Amino acid sequence: DTHNPPIKIPKLYELTNRNIWHIIITVIDITIFFATDSIRINVLETEKNMAAVKHSKQRQSIKEYLMNTKEHPTADMVYTQVRKFYPNISLGTVYRNLNFLVDQGEAIRLNCGDGSERYDGTTSPHYHLVCSGCGRVFDLKMSPLDHINTLAAAGFDGTIEGHTVLFHGHCPECSKSSKLQPES
Repeated sequence: DTHNPPIKIPKLYELTNRNIWHIIITVIDITIFFATDSIRINVLETEKNMAAVKHSKQRQSIKEYLMNTKEHPTADMVYTQVRKFYPNISLGTVYRNLNFLVDQGEAIRLNCGDGSERYDGTTSPHYHLVCSGCGRVFDLKMSPLDHINTLAAAGFDGTIEGHTVLFHGHCPECSKSSKLQPES
């Protein structure tokens, strides 16, 4: 084929300065070609992500609900509340938006140990209590337990980046009702 002649790779003893420069320029051209494709792919991914970040009234409604409730709702609870304003919203849309808000650091996902996930619009560091009686989740007003990271790091060869603490107990209402119940 005259259009695509085979590339002749010179033997080591045949290399001249001209051949070496030709090889270097060819490698640079190939590198630029791949770098250009890589840049083109990154631009396409960025455009795709920007389209995904497009402002959404439904997402804003979910975020406002999370920020204004102390209930630490499940996705179903968020769905029930947001559906009052957006009757056509689907549970799938609520899940996708909750995941997006968590990924963006605008909400926190709490795994309560019973298989349910709760969401919190307060993203500053704080601790939670799960009531063993009613199952509700409460914010605890307490100082940060940052020294836990130091204690954990002392017994671990890796790197400790943070911690999650979930307390279990009874809320004030369940504590009162359990005190009123006679012991058997």
